[in-house]
Amino acid sequence: PLLYPIPKDLVQPYVEEEDVEGLQQDEELLELQFTGNLGAYELTEWNRGSGTEYVRNDEYYLRDIDEGPDLFSEGPLFE
Repeated sequence: PLLYPIPKDLVQPYVEEEDVEGLQQDEELLELQFTGNLGAYELTEWNRGSGTEYVRNDEYYLRDIDEGPDLFSEGPLFE
């Protein structure tokens, strides 16, 4: 099966009601319409079966943080 992350709040009503059919018919989930803000990156292109493309999210609330762990300071920068 195809797996991708879905916000828990969108799936929770279907889990509580055990509504598999409703979940399988939810257009917002089927078309990934909920992907407006993925944190540090925004989805710009999605080609089913071949891949996705993301850009840096300038509105991300932790974008300019100066404190915190230096764990990823040497990590690659993706543009």
